[in-house]
Amino acid sequence: MVICTLMFGCKKDDNNSISYPINVPFTKVAKGYNYNAQSMFPSGNKNSLTDSTQWKKVLVKLDSLISPNNPDIFIRTVDFNSYQLLSVVDSVRYSGGWSVDILSIKEYQNSIEVSVANLEKGNSDPEVTQPYHIVRITKQAKPIVFK
Repeated sequence: MVICTLMFGCKKDDNNSISYPINVPFTKVAKGYNYNAQSMFPSGNKNSLTDSTQWKKVLVKLDSLISPNNPDIFIRTVDFNSYQLLSVVDSVRYSGGWSVDILSIKEYQNSIEVSVANLEKGNSDPEVTQPYHIVRITKQAKPIVFK
């Protein structure tokens, strides 16, 4: 319980049970934009990637549509025995300056909730983009819900 309190801020109430929500720490794996006019993934795509086969397919697509060895990918190798990835891909945007952002991840009693928003709302640059954000979290047994 001491480790839980120090790492995640979870608390026990008077009944000796955990108080929710608990912040789930995450690490940025990839964040950027597809500047290709071709849609990278279906618009509004939100996924939990739980194995290397799924991740390799995403990496191939990111590298082929954006650039080989895409510099916006910060972590390429993931230990899927310990971690899973959460991927959010925004709609295709017809102006530059858009972002899609994973703001927070919280554990509740029956689920893990991922808060997603567009912090950057676009500009007048006439370019087709599709923002994406991928993060790594410790492997979770509870269902993932994107909000």
